Amino acid sequence: MDRVKEFAMKDQIRAHRMAGRIRHLISRQIETKLRDQLGLVTITEVQVTGDLHHAKVFVTVYGTKDEAQTALKILEDNRANFRRSLGVLKVRFVPTVEFELDRLFEDAGIMDELIQRARESDKRIAAGASGPIDNDATALMDKVVDQEARNPDSWHTAPTSSSHTAGLCLVRASSPIACNIDSTTLCKPRTPGPGL
Repeated sequence: MDRVKEFAMKDQIRAHRMAGRIRHLISRQIETKLRDQLGLVTITEVQVTGDLHHAKVFVTVYGTKDEAQTALKILEDNRANFRRSLGVLKVRFVPTVEFELDRLFEDAGIMDELIQRARESDKRIAAGASGPIDNDATALMDKVVDQEARNPDSWHTAPTSSSHTAGLCLVRASSPIACNIDSTTLCKPRTPGPGL
């Protein structure tokens, strides 16, 4: 059993090291050849499968949603060039590359806004003022929950010791975003897609 764990750990270490090298090479390729077409694109994370055959590259694009979609299309159209540039890795099999927009910062911005509204509500309650329910915050929270609830298999529940801060918390672990509902935290960590 120890050999199995050791082998799995070596795969994870190799995949992590390969992800860093892929991130560096693709960043350099974007900077030298596609900078004028893409604008400001940042690679936030690279996930590589244990067998090193597939790499998923998460990117953020500074700009509107249309600009982000255009940049993603340009990246997808240049996948063959990126894969060719990965040939310097000197591995038996050059990994396939897949690009995906990283929505983590977008979701984190929504959560930050919700937390700020919850704090303001706490201040009003502490001062003894009772005001109307913030329908905008409720609608915003419903939007986040609806988006994330489309994939219920990836949710994990965990007990939490939450304060009265309008039932919200942001988990700062490996990048999961969480919503506290009835003293249970629903955490959805970023999960790899098919094959990752």
